[in-house]
Amino acid sequence: MLITRITLNLTGKNFWPAQFRERIKSNYLITDQNNPTDLIWHDKNEVYDFGSLSIQHPKQFGLQYDEWKYEEWYVSFIEENHRFIDECYVDEIVFFIEIYYCGDQCNTEIFNLNLLKRLSSIINFSLPVSVYKLDQKEIIDLLRSSGFNEKEIIENG
Repeated sequence: MLITRITLNLTGKNFWPAQFRERIKSNYLITDQNNPTDLIWHDKNEVYDFGSLSIQHPKQFGLQYDEWKYEEWYVSFIEENHRFIDECYVDEIVFFIEIYYCGDQCNTEIFNLNLLKRLSSIINFSLPVSVYKLDQKEIIDLLRSSGFNEKEIIENG
């Protein structure tokens, strides 16, 4: 069993996440955000000095046999909103990729050739990857806590 979680992180010195969010129409999850003037620590007078927005697919995880649909969502999100990315002063785009698997070996493809080509034709980005070996119960628990139903879990397990 293998599942993937991708977090799209947008950052910029003059990036204000609320301005970006007002313009986009896509359905998405916000996992983190800050404005350039937000305090890093509430008891200190130190600010971030950059804006940041972390976004995930509404389902949070991509399932082993449906990864292409999950990854397609991110590519479509960028294609639909790249103009706003530029207009809202995003300086850096990162797809943080987490892979959770059980078994002896982990073989997978992240963003096939076609998806990478579509992305790279409109933005510059990086793809850091973390891989976690878990037992099947831990992966199923992750999926359940993210709202997947038993049928979805069984079909992709």
